[in-house]
Amino acid sequence: MIKKTGSQQRLGIKETGTQERSNISSRGTEERLGYASKGAQERLGIQETGSQQRLGYESQGAQERSNISSRGTEERLGYASKGAQDRLGIQETGSQQRLGYESQGAQERLNIGARGKDTRETMGYENRLKAQDRANQSRYSRRGARSF
Repeated sequence: MIKKTGSQQRLGIKETGTQERSNISSRGTEERLGYASKGAQERLGIQETGSQQRLGYESQGAQERSNISSRGTEERLGYASKGAQDRLGIQETGSQQRLGYESQGAQERLNIGARGKDTRETMGYENRLKAQDRANQSRYSRRGARSF
């Protein structure tokens, strides 16, 4: 009986060990499958998050490009308007300067004419004085010559 009991115990232990090994193997397989499934889900989640981020970046980039384009258009229109205003201001200033030069030129022509007339009158007066001096010197010389 002891022999029988020892054999039965060994068979029981062996059977228990086989079942435990089977259970451990089965649990390991289930854990590996769970990790694989969990990894696949995480990869899908990361992939979806990446796709959404890329779409967000593309949308944001398109919006920024549109904003930059509209700002550039507004700046160009502002420069065109400012340029037109500057040209009108320069044109007006030029017109005023031309009018000033024309009136200044007319005034200078009148002044030159008046100075010429004054100069001619003065020269005429000086020429008469010189002629009178020559005549006086001539008379003086003749008187001096007669006295000898």
